[in-house]
Amino acid sequence: MAVPVFCCGFECGVAGTTGQHLATAGSGTSFDTTTFRTGLRAGRVNVTATTGSFQVNGLAASGTRVVRAYLRFTTLPLVDDVIILGSTPAAASTPCLAFKASDSKLYAGTVAAGLITFGATGVAVTTATWYRVDWRQNATANPWLTDAQIDGTAVGQLSSSIAADATGTTLDIGFTGAIAVTGDMYIDDWIVSNTGADYPFGGGIVTKHSPNRDGTHTTTGTDMLKALGGGAVTVLTTDAYTMVDDATIATGTSDFLGMQTSNALKYCEIGFASSTDTTAGPRAVQVIVGENRATTAQANSKFKINDNGTTQLLWNKATSTVAALTFNTTQYASMIGGGAWTKARFDALFLRWGYSTDAQPDVFFQAAMIEAEFSVLSTIAAIMTGAGAFSGPATAFRLTIPITAAI
Repeated sequence: MAVPVFCCGFECGVAGTTGQHLATAGSGTSFDTTTFRTGLRAGRVNVTATTGSFQVNGLAASGTRVVRAYLRFTTLPLVDDVIILGSTPAAASTPCLAFKASDSKLYAGTVAAGLITFGATGVAVTTATWYRVDWRQNATANPWLTDAQIDGTAVGQLSSSIAADATGTTLDIGFTGAIAVTGDMYIDDWIVSNTGADYPFGGGIVTKHSPNRDGTHTTTGTDMLKALGGGAVTVLTTDAYTMVDDATIATGTSDFLGMQTSNALKYCEIGFASSTDTTAGPRAVQVIVGENRATTAQANSKFKINDNGTTQLLWNKATSTVAALTFNTTQYASMIGGGAWTKARFDALFLRWGYSTDAQPDVFFQAAMIEAEFSVLSTIAAIMTGAGAFSGPATAFRLTIPITAAI
């Protein structure tokens, strides 16, 4: 069973906002709704003589990183560059996935002060093609070992005689490091682990699951309202989810759920769209929620995940001096109580919000979304039986008999 710590298909549509699972560095980053592998969005890094990348927020310190992402170049760099930048900040070098301009190949590498050391062999890439990249760094011992596969073809492992370092907390993908380049690249269906045995993740997709139904509400009277003056949320309410189901998670300015009377036992509950995979549960479940309050004065609320009747605290949004929209994201690599996700348990997930002991000023639940990663093997099985659905361009899959590693 894989132990992912992050997944993203860029369906959330926002990066860099406080608490969100994605951050950015440099310039040229955006969410693209025209060119994508699956879903409705991909990340894009389009730079001119500079650097830019997407970053994973909130990673635990580790010398091991395992990454699977799909990359599509529109413009290849004209100079050597770092595409995936690992995390070993205490050392002079950093493990990476590197692009060599002289042969247009991707290599396992390390980078120090803008100078790249390449592994012995690489795999050539070109433009207008989606490539599956599996990459691993292991800096927990001397020597460091950096591995990579491109569409299932291994590049030469790089062994670097450097002291063990397990203090890194960062991970970037894009045109990264200290090397200014001109290039244009799309990124999609990204998953990350700190467990070396997860390499390679292999094929997969990351799907978006927005709120689509109400669960059980315990609020009464006017404890909780739909937007401003939109009516109370009570045990009979069936449309509370429409207040927090924005297609881009950051857009929650006109519809939201607002709590104006505190009660530590009261909450509303919403469910999410089911998976289209009929054969297996996800390998990674990234839950994202957004909240703000009327002013910077004290107030609080809690978010809890309800998995098959067992609840777990997702976010205790306690006293804050920030009134603006902030996010919290949690990765659930397994079901609450343990074990790999099943389709039934994933499809039955609910999110509860409320439990406030101080709702003066009012607190607002603005948005929620789940991004979930599914193995390509179960997805293909669903497609071949006619039971599943695949959201993305026809070129996103390359299917032969036998099934190729490029999928």
